[in-house]
Amino acid sequence: FGNSNSTPIRTYSTGGDYIWDVAISSDGQYIAAGSSDDYIYFFDKDSTSYSWRYSTDDQVTKIAMSADGNYIIAADLESGYGNAYLLDRLGNLIWKQDFSEDYYVQEVDISSDGEYIVVGLYSSAISEVQLFSKDSSTRLWKYTGADDAIKSVSISSDGEYIVAGSHDDKIYAFDKDSNSPLWTKTTGGEINSVSISA
Repeated sequence: FGNSNSTPIRTYSTGGDYIWDVAISSDGQYIAAGSSDDYIYFFDKDSTSYSWRYSTDDQVTKIAMSADGNYIIAADLESGYGNAYLLDRLGNLIWKQDFSEDYYVQEVDISSDGEYIVVGLYSSAISEVQLFSKDSSTRLWKYTGADDAIKSVSISSDGEYIVAGSHDDKIYAFDKDSNSPLWTKTTGGEINSVSISA
């Protein structure tokens, strides 16, 4: 959209019925979208079509982008469970983490420089916060202490701190070097969305 009106600068229709999630670089130059047609779409703000699209295993429901647009993390459903995909700005897959038959991917986030990725997961048996590095799909750590679904995660721009919100009525805070919470806060209801300052 333009600066002062609600008229779109341009539009693009994917092959799916839904755009589940979108992310934008801090300068507004790059946009990524997760679509129900099983693709991650990447746009330059000045182009009339996508720069590239990446085929996934199922509907792309969650997406986040580093501040400079160099890295994109996305998650799909894979028929009820999920995968996480880390791609670079050219659409090259850096790694794929398969959570199928174990977890629903509830949320993803990435640090501003793209160095750290946090994923919130839920299954019928367990809820987890997992931390990854952009350099490997090998998990750095996981936290399994929540009593219900981890519904939202957020990571600070420098990747040092992480917060997670759960349906056990709690907010959890971590630093990147430990899976033991720095603190937890019990609230009056389920936490569906969290955000952390830069």
